[in-house]
Amino acid sequence: MNPVLFHLFGPLSIHTYGVCIALGVLVALIFATHNTLVKNNRILEKHLLSLVNVTIIAGIIGGRLLFILSEPEQFSSWLDIFAIWDGGFSVLGSILCALIVLFVYMKILKLPLLLAFDVLGIYAPLVQAFGRVGCFFAGCCHGTPANHFLSVTYTNTASAAPLCVALHPTQLYNTAALFFIFAGLHWYAKSKKRLPGELILLSLFGLSFVRFATDFWRGDRGLLWETFFGHLSLYQLLCLGFMVPALLLLLAIKFLPQKNASRSE
Repeated sequence: MNPVLFHLFGPLSIHTYGVCIALGVLVALIFATHNTLVKNNRILEKHLLSLVNVTIIAGIIGGRLLFILSEPEQFSSWLDIFAIWDGGFSVLGSILCALIVLFVYMKILKLPLLLAFDVLGIYAPLVQAFGRVGCFFAGCCHGTPANHFLSVTYTNTASAAPLCVALHPTQLYNTAALFFIFAGLHWYAKSKKRLPGELILLSLFGLSFVRFATDFWRGDRGLLWETFFGHLSLYQLLCLGFMVPALLLLLAIKFLPQKNASRSE
């Protein structure tokens, strides 16, 4: 696993993590432009690229900020804060910041909120899946020591993972689960039984659940808190903060009487 694809000049290099993120965004954008939910709404189709740009910027800022706040010991200099090509993001921070910024942005543009969030909810797991592949090559978000046929061993000194130790490939566990979530959401988006807002809530629940579950095998959990569910990391507690409201809202829109009989968006 090589964190750097190739060196340019001086301190500049093309990092595998950044390439994976860029590839994920490109693939998601190609899929989204052919999605019937987008093609059937001219306003959303017109502003799709700007929504993607805002999501990327908000995701980078939010993800980096939460990572800095939760793991300040990772930065030896304040200049390291801006070295985003080396990785170091919190997916939960990206999600939270993107949701807040997009809500304001879409209100300003008067876009259909639920429809736009549903579309973004479909492709967020896809982008994150590519990002986790980048994490795998960089060695960040690595797992705990393991002794089975799936374990991986890092030997590149540029990797963020411990060297010469067999580890759980938690990044790939995430990748597989996220591709599965994306496939499920992409399929369910075509269902006539789907209600507005379901896709984004399912996406939030799925993303949070995957992080909550795989965090038990993470080797960089940091400080743990004693809870009813056992020792949980800060990120697992944040995941619960996403999962519980998402599940309650899903149950509400699915089983409570709807004010409008129409399910059109």
